[in-house]
Amino acid sequence: MRSPLAVTLGLMQISKTKVDAAGASLVEASVNKLPEPREASNVVDAWRQLHADSMEWVSDLLKRRVVEPLPTARAAQRLKRKPQIVEKLKRSSTRLSQMQDIAGCRALLPDLAAVEAARARLLKNTAPWYSVKDEDDYRTDGRPDTGYRAVHLKLVRDERAVEVQLRTILQHAWAEAVERAGERTNFALKAGEGPAEVLDFFRAASDAFALLEHGKTVSAKMRRMLRHGYSGVRSYLPADSGPVHPAQLDALHFASRSNNWLIIYNWHEARFVNWMSLGTDAEAAAERYGDYERRYPFEDGYEVVLIGADSAETIRHTHAHYFGSSPNDLDPHGFLARIL
Repeated sequence: MRSPLAVTLGLMQISKTKVDAAGASLVEASVNKLPEPREASNVVDAWRQLHADSMEWVSDLLKRRVVEPLPTARAAQRLKRKPQIVEKLKRSSTRLSQMQDIAGCRALLPDLAAVEAARARLLKNTAPWYSVKDEDDYRTDGRPDTGYRAVHLKLVRDERAVEVQLRTILQHAWAEAVERAGERTNFALKAGEGPAEVLDFFRAASDAFALLEHGKTVSAKMRRMLRHGYSGVRSYLPADSGPVHPAQLDALHFASRSNNWLIIYNWHEARFVNWMSLGTDAEAAAERYGDYERRYPFEDGYEVVLIGADSAETIRHTHAHYFGSSPNDLDPHGFLARIL
């Protein structure tokens, strides 16, 4: 059943032109530092919400084909944050109706062989349940602008695209360090924007992790360069304000379906503001998402994110950049320490 918001806006019949116009209105407001136009915001909220059912279905597929055959794997789902949607529209010529990662699922796997096995399982026996629209494979060389490594598959279910990220634990540790460094410095590191020395360090760290994953040695010279580069990265971080205030995690586990967790995080203070369960219905949870985004503005340093996972503990791994021993801890699980 479609939500009242989606029905009210008639998004099952709405033209892509109107969706694109709503996205363009939010971009214009952001560029000109104007208040977010509410009508356009509602359209974007509902458009995002209409991806929830397909995302949940793909998440269940990922659990069956990837997580259950490999108990050490972890997976989570998320709907893209509205500020991220706007920033991506600002950086590229992509229109909102063309954006392929409004909905996303992430799987963490122990090694490269497990990533390839997961990829193969998702690429076969697709019809008539879903199709694979595209694949981006960054495993060998990494993205040239950032060094990011992973496999991305664009799965389409009921005409909605869902991006599936397949990462090794080391690839994920690197990506989470970039995420936290970017949020703490206000550099768009994930988009390849920031000081050259910071970008150079993360590209080199990605190469070092790749060597380890192929059973090769990181040379003493490379480790010295990385330690020096890491000092440079830390020089851009704000003053450390003390220990992180832990989130009040609910220990509930869901055996068959993902629970939806709404997380509100303050990046200025590097602490959780709130962490709440919105139940197992992804579409119903998505309907409440936009209200909380407006209540806790991105411009004031807040991040509001909706994550589906089988437990709060899974989120500690799939979204590790929210955790750590201190606000500037870029390595909450200790993986960077292996190459420094």
